[in-house]
Amino acid sequence: MTSTIRVASHAEADWVAARLFAFNRTTVPALEIVPLQWVIEDAGVLIGGLSAELYLGWLSIHVLWVDEAVRHRGLGTRLLRHAEDAARAQGAHSAFLDTFDWQALAFYRRHGYACFGTLDDFPPGHARHFLRKSLVAVDAPL
Repeated sequence: MTSTIRVASHAEADWVAARLFAFNRTTVPALEIVPLQWVIEDAGVLIGGLSAELYLGWLSIHVLWVDEAVRHRGLGTRLLRHAEDAARAQGAHSAFLDTFDWQALAFYRRHGYACFGTLDDFPPGHARHFLRKSLVAVDAPL
């Protein structure tokens, strides 16, 4: 057998991902991935958005972006809380995401996310941080 490696088309990449998804379902039959995506607009102009997925009880946040011209006005907080609330409503117990050191590490920490891993020199001279947060409400002390 002569095997070669080549660049995959989008359709082929989707086919490979579907095979992995099918394999995963042999262990977790109820595996379902729910896409969650929102945008914020002002006067018809998109000024921010969030893209995430919900699966296996976890909210996986891929992208949260707010236009620089309107940052520090609470829009990122609104998007994040909206995603967390939607995830809780669908039974999620936790959330995770990653961010680079020049992006929003302090923002996520202020919102209760804790770092569970860091890749230094990703890219060289910087770091990529992986964070998580429980979405389960903690009862207040009596």
